[in-house]
Amino acid sequence: MLNPEGDTNVYLQQQHARIASIFRLAKSRCGVDIAELRVSHPEALQLLAPTEIALGLQVLRLPEVVSDVMVELLPSGLCLWLYQMCKRLSSFYAAEKVLNDDPKIMWSRLLLLEACAVSMRKAMELIGIEPLYQL
Repeated sequence: MLNPEGDTNVYLQQQHARIASIFRLAKSRCGVDIAELRVSHPEALQLLAPTEIALGLQVLRLPEVVSDVMVELLPSGLCLWLYQMCKRLSSFYAAEKVLNDDPKIMWSRLLLLEACAVSMRKAMELIGIEPLYQL
């Protein structure tokens, strides 16, 4: 239950907190605030790398998963979606550097992580989990 890997709450929380940590680093090291970036450069989101595309597709699956959960009355579908999101986030972090010297790539990856975080928070809310922003 407390394993930081696998399909546990700790693993889900760790991945959400990691996104929040990246946002804090972006602000302190690079002067990029995700709330301002979302408003000022929403067009900056471009999914080019395979791991970026996989994350984007996972975000887009959430409405379908919620619909299926409502029809089938199986909230475990949301848990599975969250776990798959976390696995894709891990693959993304291993393959891509979010905070880098190219502002356009950095902005795009930060916006992608924001979409992931918002989606994760919505799924967590639906199953009664309060997301953590720091561990």
